[in-house]
Amino acid sequence: MSFSVAVFVYKVQFEARCGKMNNTSFDNTSLVQVNIIPTWHPVFVTISVACYSLIIFISLLGNGLVCLAICLNKSLRSSPTMSFIFSLACCDLFTTSLAMPFDAENLLLDGAWRHGEILCIVWTTAYLFSVPTSILTLLILTVDRYKTLSDPLRRFRKSKFLSVRSSRVAVVALWCYSLVFSLSPVLGWRSYPSHVIGGYCYFNITPTYSALSSVLHFILPLLVIGGIYFKINRIAQNVKNCQELCDATNSSPGHIVRHPTPRDQGNFKRNLKATKTIAFIICVLFICWFPYSVTSIVLSLCKPCFFSTPQELLASLLMLGYLNSALNPFIYSLRNRKFKETYCSLFLSIRKIGRNVLRRSRLWSQTSDSSLSSRRHVSVMGQTTGSVQLTAFTASLNSR
Repeated sequence: MSFSVAVFVYKVQFEARCGKMNNTSFDNTSLVQVNIIPTWHPVFVTISVACYSLIIFISLLGNGLVCLAICLNKSLRSSPTMSFIFSLACCDLFTTSLAMPFDAENLLLDGAWRHGEILCIVWTTAYLFSVPTSILTLLILTVDRYKTLSDPLRRFRKSKFLSVRSSRVAVVALWCYSLVFSLSPVLGWRSYPSHVIGGYCYFNITPTYSALSSVLHFILPLLVIGGIYFKINRIAQNVKNCQELCDATNSSPGHIVRHPTPRDQGNFKRNLKATKTIAFIICVLFICWFPYSVTSIVLSLCKPCFFSTPQELLASLLMLGYLNSALNPFIYSLRNRKFKETYCSLFLSIRKIGRNVLRRSRLWSQTSDSSLSSRRHVSVMGQTTGSVQLTAFTASLNSR
């Protein structure tokens, strides 16, 4: 994701509100005329908020289930790849919880901010943290897939280039780097002293920071990923044509030729399937975020284009980028049998617990009803006995 459009938009808005654009003082009317303060159409706002609500619900439920499945299934936890999948799911949860709701609210309030300085920092930091972390995580996964498939001694084995421990260390290091980089504006690398100015929350980052983030966290990683997958495609074609499958050679001094067994071929197919799954994740991320990124770069370089571009287009492209967080859980689940088995077991367990709770509630209601009826019976018997005793006592008094 490119952050240059955010810097440009908020910088233009800030200068316009402060009366520094072209040395002219602007009032609210002129700001609306130049389309700096967007006035959304009510129909567009309604549709957008409904889409945001659906994306948020699916993303929270799907990514939450992915994290829960990895935590519950020991087989999934023992895979190095799942450490990175868990990281991606956490990033999507982070984006869904701390970024999307405020974007939906901005549509309702025309950009006005009512949550103070701290939440403004949290919102802007969520942008700067989540997307770079996801892309760099996919870059590490791509390198792992390439190293696994490019090594003749490893491509037919279950062992991966990264172990579980090294993958977790890589995830922690990546999160620490992304956190430090995203907090740089808070620590001082910013354009203005405050993030909330005039009732609006700004991306308080410099153009240098924006350009560096776009290059390091979007353009360069995607170029590297594309080049690596080009090499992976060539390796897969060679193996499918049996050029290397029939002449797999060990790296020992004797150059012993070993023909892969059916088990080795099965391991290779599983490694290749995992590589295709990661490629599918990258393609979906590219499709979702590339339109917004290209538009943001063009608008940051062409100021007249920014004023002539409908704000609804930018909001729609940003929503398309957020859709990636809701699609990722389906990609993980549909292409992995262990996820499906874990979800089925979890569903059966929840249904069993629900049945037990319902059965206990019915037994409790029946017990309570029986005890209440017995109490009523005892009470009626007591009243009858008391009335009989009172009648006998009255009759004895009359006889006297």
